[in-house]
Amino acid sequence: MLGFLERLFGKGRAEAASGAAPQVFRPLPPPDSARDYAELLEDVLAAHDRAALAQIAGALADLPDTTRELHFGVHPDQDGEGTFSVMIHPEGPELHVLNAAISEYRKLFGIKHMEGGLNVPVPLFDFDEVDYEVNDVIADTAMDWVDRLWMKVHRARPDLPVLVFCAEEWGNPPARWLQGAPE
Repeated sequence: MLGFLERLFGKGRAEAASGAAPQVFRPLPPPDSARDYAELLEDVLAAHDRAALAQIAGALADLPDTTRELHFGVHPDQDGEGTFSVMIHPEGPELHVLNAAISEYRKLFGIKHMEGGLNVPVPLFDFDEVDYEVNDVIADTAMDWVDRLWMKVHRARPDLPVLVFCAEEWGNPPARWLQGAPE
């Protein structure tokens, strides 16, 4: 099954062509409602499906046998300005060994500041600028995205318990099992 995933999605980091300048976007204006923001994030994340699936396929192929669980973490910035990342976190003994084995595949998505803007077309928020909790919308939307991605690849490791969570317990709920919750 892992071979099939690698053929389908590729194994390796999705990177821009060498020598190509990274695209820079100006921050978008904040949406008026949480629903509008969630829809915008859904579109942004969906545009990264193929690259994220390639990262997951690479991680699954290189995951050591000692891995007991696989966690996908959504990590919003602490200030609620709208940047976040989605990372793979293997769980098991010798965590440093597990992380090193999949280090090139751990990051599924990330918004970062660049000279002149952001690497992804999303809004940035000032504290108390909107009447919804920015990090809750990020958490719920990104966890749903990971759930949809996992449904495409879960047969590759049906034995592995898989959790998606949001750091700092944002989201409703802040964590959920996608596959095989341990007892």
